[in-house]
Amino acid sequence: MPNGRTTVRELWRHLNARDFDLASALLHPDVDWAAILEGGRLGGRESIVAYWRRMLEYVRTDSAILSLEDRPDGRLAVRMHHVLRRPGGEFWTEEEVTQVFSFRDDLIVRMDDA
Repeated sequence: MPNGRTTVRELWRHLNARDFDLASALLHPDVDWAAILEGGRLGGRESIVAYWRRMLEYVRTDSAILSLEDRPDGRLAVRMHHVLRRPGGEFWTEEEVTQVFSFRDDLIVRMDDA
């Protein structure tokens, strides 16, 4: 049985490879996702994959997990380092962020920007 740490590592491996089909398979059908670049929240795998594809129109992100912290309530806080590039590949900026993941049935059911 996978755990949240394994699931999140796999998610970012697939997202960095731009394999959105494999990434979305790690999301619960009722997933609730923070649309960090557009604002608001998204629900369901299809809307999240569409969001990931829209992001590629204006930013390319390569991400690395810096740390994982299990929270007492069962959520997982993930400190990330993102390198953002313009669609043509030129460097734009880099940042460190924390995202908090919740799980149901061994799948990601919620992502919040901390």
